[in-house]
Amino acid sequence: MSLTITQVLATLKIYDIRPDESLELSDINLPAIGQVKESEIYYPMSLDDILDDNFSMEEALNGNVKGIISEWAYEIENLTSSKESQIRERVLRKLDPPRRIGRTQICAWYCPIHYFGSDWGIYIRESCILDMAKELACWVDLGSLRISKVDMCEQLYRAAFFILYLHEHFHHRVESFGFRLLISAGEDKYYKYKENVYRKTHGRSNCLEETLANAYSYKKLKGMSVNKILPGVQSGLLEYLKEEIFAYQPPGYKEAIHYLKDKEFSGALFKLQSQILEGDISPIMHDNSWLVANNMMRPLWNIDKNIYVIVPDGTRPIRSRHIMPYGTCSSKKIITTLKKSGWTKHKTNGKGSHTQFFKDGFDVITVPKTDNCSPPVMKNILKAMGGYKLGQLHDVLSGNLR
Repeated sequence: MSLTITQVLATLKIYDIRPDESLELSDINLPAIGQVKESEIYYPMSLDDILDDNFSMEEALNGNVKGIISEWAYEIENLTSSKESQIRERVLRKLDPPRRIGRTQICAWYCPIHYFGSDWGIYIRESCILDMAKELACWVDLGSLRISKVDMCEQLYRAAFFILYLHEHFHHRVESFGFRLLISAGEDKYYKYKENVYRKTHGRSNCLEETLANAYSYKKLKGMSVNKILPGVQSGLLEYLKEEIFAYQPPGYKEAIHYLKDKEFSGALFKLQSQILEGDISPIMHDNSWLVANNMMRPLWNIDKNIYVIVPDGTRPIRSRHIMPYGTCSSKKIITTLKKSGWTKHKTNGKGSHTQFFKDGFDVITVPKTDNCSPPVMKNILKAMGGYKLGQLHDVLSGNLR
């Protein structure tokens, strides 16, 4: 029997943890959690989208909006034209570190179920995938790769995606361990750990969770099969991670370089588990005690879905199969749902570009007259309808939540 998010939220509710009912983003204040800007939208993504052999990168390059993807492909073609061009670009980046990505925005983040409830998942900015793919282009082994420009773009995009995805997947593993402690100990340890350990160490060299998330990503990429990433790309990818990603990241992230071997990684993982259990930076539990409790950080889900790729409003991601952005809905559909739920159209506000609805005991809801209401608009509508979240939109529209 497969575990569902509804079952997980019901379990949290037993311990009076109700993320779908109480917490707002402004109340959470967790480090390393990004925000989708007003000028951005996001589409559901799956690992099937990323690994789909029938996907045509050539069609994506020819049919993109505003030429952004074509320009990206052109730059990759130049960077991989010769070994000399690769070396020249690496030297320029080393001499001018501010040119590197990730300095002004968070590229990817994991929204924990404890805090975000139905809106949990992995969020990744596609602009960061494209930028990292260009950086990685300077490290691939051109001598062993006999592939077309289009296939090179496909391989680099896929590799850059997995760098970000696997890092965030480790954060899900940490929360999964928190759930196991909740059930076995009868009290929540995850919140205490996030407050007393993660918040206090984030941005410092002793932030084990971020250190191990980077190391986990490296180790998984090192063992990734050739049907996902070609060896000529994989070898360059591992060098890129060590020489550029880890080397230029802030304290807590860059320390991953010391935990790439199994022995060091396992020892640090055991210490992290003790930190979570005790909610203390310096736990008293002996790390080796975890040898009798293996795989405590195995994930609740592999997260082949609940992945969201963020793009500028008015554009589409390269690889998502979804036609509609996540958290969007037509005005017609939400108005139908409101009427079925007992909301009444305001008699004097049916003109113009908006329609207002009211219901005793609730705030007035304003629905714009548009083909698709954006995620921020839908978030406000769902909140006014009863404190619902974007992740519950389907249930609201189907009548399961009224």
